[in-house]
Amino acid sequence: MSNAWTITGGLLLIIVAGVLNGSWNASFSPSANLAVGKSESTNKSSSGDVSSPVVHDLTYHHAFALFQFYAAMLNIPICIYWAGGLQRIRAILGETPPEAIVLVIVFSLVWGVGTLFFGIACKVAGVGMGTNVSMGIITIIGTFLPLITENTLISPFGGVVCIGLVICCLGLWFATKALAQRDLDERLFATQNTAAADEDKGVHNVTFPLHLKNDEGNEQNDNNINKEIESSFQSAERIITPNVNDALKTSRYLYLRRFTASFRKSTTRRNQENQQYTTFKKFCVCLLTGITAVQLQFAFIFGSPIVDLATGKVDGIVLPGATPIGGSAAIIWLLAISIGAPISILKGLWSSPVPLSSSLRAPWWRHLRLIGTTSIPWICHIHLYGLCATTLLPENIAASVGWPLLMMMTNLWAIVLSKILGEWAVASPETIKTFVHSLCVTIIGLVVLMCSVAVPT
Repeated sequence: MSNAWTITGGLLLIIVAGVLNGSWNASFSPSANLAVGKSESTNKSSSGDVSSPVVHDLTYHHAFALFQFYAAMLNIPICIYWAGGLQRIRAILGETPPEAIVLVIVFSLVWGVGTLFFGIACKVAGVGMGTNVSMGIITIIGTFLPLITENTLISPFGGVVCIGLVICCLGLWFATKALAQRDLDERLFATQNTAAADEDKGVHNVTFPLHLKNDEGNEQNDNNINKEIESSFQSAERIITPNVNDALKTSRYLYLRRFTASFRKSTTRRNQENQQYTTFKKFCVCLLTGITAVQLQFAFIFGSPIVDLATGKVDGIVLPGATPIGGSAAIIWLLAISIGAPISILKGLWSSPVPLSSSLRAPWWRHLRLIGTTSIPWICHIHLYGLCATTLLPENIAASVGWPLLMMMTNLWAIVLSKILGEWAVASPETIKTFVHSLCVTIIGLVVLMCSVAVPT
């Protein structure tokens, strides 16, 4: 039976699981040189022309497909061990009602589809916004489901959990806002670097198509307006200098940078922005991602007969072997990952712009880095959370507190890791301030969630 020490230990281990789950995404950054790399060699033809580069390393699509493949392969022996061996797995599945197995398979497939929608959400809404909004929806749905099914939503415990969840979602909102501001700062930084380079070359092609008309015909007002416009031109010229790093990080120029950047966009850039998805479509994709990804919980709900047989709770049925402590849900994880992973694998292979042979020619150490920084952390967080949920924590706490704690810690650590990796280097002081607010609010929400275990249900 769980006591205060085991509950505390379980919550701390879930935090560790969240750190592991928030770490593997960073490996797909080419700058990290871990899961994704780009080692190019150029071939010269007989005429001396340089041909297209030949990629002999892991690109993003192949790296993600291999990440899922290696994770599924690692998961099989782990689940077989935790379930008590192949003989016991066959015996348990033989006694499980067929409809329970079918429902586990169906919801595992839906969960696999959710991983595809997650990639689409990051493409449509951006990596930062797509991850935060999707993660928030997954957290909300995944937390409210057990509260509703166990009739604890209208209770002191459910109220504290909801308060903590609202605070965490507020932290997600701040994080999304900070990511949007950072993206804008990066675009402005790139634009100003281009303008500075053109100015160094003697190219002066910055124009401001401002056409102001004074209906009153007041000559004094016209002179004042012309002076203001001339002052704006001079301020803009001072900003567009080779030393743009200092100017970018000066918040007093933030409004002017955003104002003048809109006039320096190329026709191609304007057309691309006009073709962007609307906010409503972005939110719908993220909502669909959250709804499909959280369906994995139903695999465990409808797979409860498997868990009952593994733990020996079914009277009159004697099965060979024994299931180790913490392995009651190992068979469900075996089915879920083995069925859900191939969807992402096939999608990655199909979407890759380079042939599969490039991955086969990749250096052997690239595959080891991929396994060590993506597959192993991802699998470890799954089984670590499963161990806490089935052994160290009571069932209601594991479902209503452990799940949101895992998701919010995943998102929090992913944001912190992005700061460590230098993804916020060109962010303005206002953006950094919003970033810090998101961290503080999310931490407060996590503390409230952890304190909810002391509230009676």
